[in-house]
Amino acid sequence: MKYLLDTHALLWYLFDNENLSGTALNIINNEVCYYTKVSLWEIAIKQTRKLLITMAIENDLTIITKDSKISLYDVKTVW
Repeated sequence: MKYLLDTHALLWYLFDNENLSGTALNIINNEVCYYTKVSLWEIAIKQTRKLLITMAIENDLTIITKDSKISLYDVKTVW
């Protein structure tokens, strides 16, 4: 059987995270597994968001954004 890893499974496997189940770990180690470019894109987007938030906080800036996830952080936003 072949498997497709979602972004969380891929990251948890790569970083030996305890959130990855024993079953998933066993499959990844012993079966054919794939990941998509979409997972790599998603990782890049999340890193960009964190950088944007950090820059805004450190420089007391307000972010102009429609991204609702950014407002979950202690940063000023407007849309």
